[in-house]
Amino acid sequence: MNRPLTVWVIFGLSFAVLLAAMGWVSLTTLRLDQAQTRAAQQAELEEKVRLALWRMDSSLAPMIVE
Repeated sequence: MNRPLTVWVIFGLSFAVLLAAMGWVSLTTLRLDQAQTRAAQQAELEEKVRLALWRMDSSLAPMIVE
């Protein structure tokens, strides 16, 4: 009866390690997805600022030339 208990203990430990690894991978994936979303939002903001500055520069350039 000792042998089946050892098998179940090894199986249980292996299963626990597998679940821990899957949890870590899931959390890492979620963090990377959030970082990618923030980076995309930041890039969009920077593009809007760039366009606004370009429009202001285009509007004011004739005044500066005068």
